[in-house]
Amino acid sequence: MPNEIKAVLKEKTQLTPDTWGLKFDMQGSPFEFQMGQFVILKILLQEKNGFILLNNKKPLQYRSYSITSPITKDDSIELIIKKTADGFVSHYFADNLDIGDEIEVMGPYGQFILPEKPFHDSHIFIAAGSGIAPYLCMMRSICTLKLPIKLHLIFSNKTESDIIAKKEIENACINNPLLSYDFTLTRPESLWSGHTGRINT
Repeated sequence: MPNEIKAVLKEKTQLTPDTWGLKFDMQGSPFEFQMGQFVILKILLQEKNGFILLNNKKPLQYRSYSITSPITKDDSIELIIKKTADGFVSHYFADNLDIGDEIEVMGPYGQFILPEKPFHDSHIFIAAGSGIAPYLCMMRSICTLKLPIKLHLIFSNKTESDIIAKKEIENACINNPLLSYDFTLTRPESLWSGHTGRINT
């Protein structure tokens, strides 16, 4: 049954020019979930740090985000927030949510799950941009818990600076022979020597 837990922001890290990693302290409440699931954040937006609610937007907002932290039954969870041009809530999370601010976390939800004992011997996953979030959870869980799961990630981005957790993915694959990856860029700079172009079937 999904939980509803009051959580506090404990860490906030800029990952790329438009994405942030947020780590929430669940205040002593272990949060159990499966690889690939998501949560719904319930937040009361505050007009602070120059943030103003425009166009009759309601201060109480709900947003869904995939969990990126490993399934270690810890009392904290990590999420990735991408700031979009017309996303006033994502702008609030990126620019106005401060360490110590409280939100409500509801979940976990979702059927896009990689079981700890999967039905197949190997898996290929395709992600783009912040869509990497559930796969980060999977890769981190495989490494942390030493799960015997073979996973290959194909990860598309615009530029090299847009690749979320690039070094972490590279190091995870170096240290775990069950993990591998391919990065591909749609707007590569001149120094990029990897794959280019969009992913198509």
